[in-house]
Amino acid sequence: MIDGDVILTSTQIREQLELKPSTFRKYQDILENVGYPIKKNSRGHRQYSNYDVLIFEKLIELSKHDGMTLEKSARMIIEQTNRLIPHTDMIVEEKSLNLTEHLIQINNEHQLQTIEKLMNEMEERLSKKMDLQHKEVLKQREKQTSLLIEEWREQRKQDQQLLLETAATQEKNSLRKKVSEKIEELKKWYFEI
Repeated sequence: MIDGDVILTSTQIREQLELKPSTFRKYQDILENVGYPIKKNSRGHRQYSNYDVLIFEKLIELSKHDGMTLEKSARMIIEQTNRLIPHTDMIVEEKSLNLTEHLIQINNEHQLQTIEKLMNEMEERLSKKMDLQHKEVLKQREKQTSLLIEEWREQRKQDQQLLLETAATQEKNSLRKKVSEKIEELKKWYFEI
């Protein structure tokens, strides 16, 4: 907390953040466990500044992202706060702006990583699906080709049978004609005698 900051009670912060007392205590404990200093008055009661409210808001915001636990979010906030704000004489607005900008950048990077991960997973699933579809198409083509070859063979057999039957019919007709011609010759010969 910086001199001149507005001093808030835990009740005021809970109401501002719309948190249950147990949830607020949980967040407070996590922040203190990772090294975030919360100022206490002479009676040992915690006192909060606007900057502290910002830290709680960022903790809540970061912890909502995939893969971010409360403790991990708190550590990230503390690490960035210590790196960005080494001098305690900075005003709250500067701290808030720097922290907010940096947390937005971290949030954006996290979102980009999440998006990249999701895209890679989607690409992998799509590739697998395309492979399966390609294999299925190949199976269907092979099956269709086999069916077409079988139909072609069957048609060929039928054509050969038809040709044989046609040839047999033509041969019969030819023989009948020859027999008829011979009979006619014999009749002529017989009747001529």
